[in-house]
Amino acid sequence: LDASRSVKNRAEQDITDPAHLHQVIGQAGMYLFLSSGEHSHLETSYEHYQFAVDHIQANLVAMFKLPSLLLDYARVLEYYGSFEPSMSVYSQILTKFPNFTGYFTALYRTAVVGRHLASLCSEPQEKQDTVDKCIDILQFLLEALPANVNEVGILNWSF
Repeated sequence: LDASRSVKNRAEQDITDPAHLHQVIGQAGMYLFLSSGEHSHLETSYEHYQFAVDHIQANLVAMFKLPSLLLDYARVLEYYGSFEPSMSVYSQILTKFPNFTGYFTALYRTAVVGRHLASLCSEPQEKQDTVDKCIDILQFLLEALPANVNEVGILNWSF
C-alpha cells in the first residue's frame, strides 16, 4: 500500500514539474525526429529541452536528474548541428558529475564531437592536437568499454 502511494505521489510530482514535463516532450520530439527525419520534430525537441534545462528546480532531486537531462540535451544539440554548445554541455557533465552513470557516454560523445570540430580547424597543429586528444579518449574507453557506449563503428580519423 505504501509503495503504491509512493508511485502515485511520484507520478503527480512529475506531472507538476514543468522541467520534467518538457524533458519528456523533448524526448518524444527526438524519437519522432529519429524515426521520421522531420526537422520540425528536432526543433520541438530542442525548444523543450532548452526550457527544461533553464527551468529545472534547484533541489537535491534535480541534482540527480540534471546530468541525464544535460546528456539528452547535448545529443539534441549534436543533431541540431550546434557542435560547440554540445561540447560545452558534455564538458559540464564531465567536470560537475564524475559519478554520473552516463559519464563514459558523455566522454565518448566528446571524442566524436571533438573529431568533427577538429575537421573544421584551419590551423594544422590545432587540428592534430584535437584529434590526438580524441584518440586518447577513445583508447581510454577501449580499455574497459562500457555497455552503454554501443555506437562504436568504423570511424574515419584521416583528413
